[in-house]
Formats: sequence, structure tokens, C-alpha cells
Amino acid sequence: MNEALKFREQQRRLLGADSRLTLGDVTTLNLTILNGGVQANVLPEKFEAYFDIRITPTTDFDEFERMLGKWCKDAGEGVTYEFISKDTNRNMTPTSADDPWWSAFEKSLKDKQCKFTKEIFSAATDSRFIRE
Repeated sequence: MNEALKFREQQRRLLGADSRLTLGDVTTLNLTILNGGVQANVLPEKFEAYFDIRITPTTDFDEFERMLGKWCKDAGEGVTYEFISKDTNRNMTPTSADDPWWSAFEKSLKDKQCKFTKEIFSAATDSRFIRE
């Protein structure tokens, strides 16, 4: 758990250090559920921590998973992890000038003098189905 919280802080600092970055440019990791024990004076047989992790599409998923495995191994015997939901799809909408869709969209915005910025929208969990 300490390594996960260190990673979270590292990502928070990355976000804060560069004003051009948005939430979608960093991986978010939030502890959402913590379970263990039956009463205050008994050591728990089992302890569970649930994390909501939003991995930015620019992060190598296999490398991230290796890091999770290392955290568990370093924590000691019996520490494991599993995914409740695992989406390894890293598709992003192309936004380069040579992409016909993006080029037409960008031209339309500029023609109408709309100000815009490109951004990874990290909270759009179901958007992956649109991109596929």
C-alpha cells in the first residue's frame, strides 16, 4: 500500500509541475475500499485494499503491471493483486494534421474561431467503446 500511495504522490507532483498537463496526462490511483478484521483487538486473517486506477493511454500497460507485481513481491509473502476490470486497450483518437477526420474537425473549429485544446479525458470510462 505504501508503494501505491508513493506512486499516487509522484503522479500528483508530475501534474503540478507542468501547467500544460491535465488529469488525463497522468495515471490516477485512489484507494476506494479497505477491508480486514472482525473487531479491533483481533489481527485479521486477510486484508484487502481496492484501488481505482485510471492508466493514461500513453503509459505502457505491461510495464505498469510489472510494477504492481514488484510492489506485491517486495511487500512479502501472500501479497497479491487482481483486476476487477482490466482494459488494456490504449487507443486514442488521432489528432495529427495528416488524419483526415481530425484535420477537418480542427479546420471547422478554427474557421469558427473557436479556442480549443487537445486533452485526454480520463473520466470517460465508457468512451473506450466509442473509440473501438
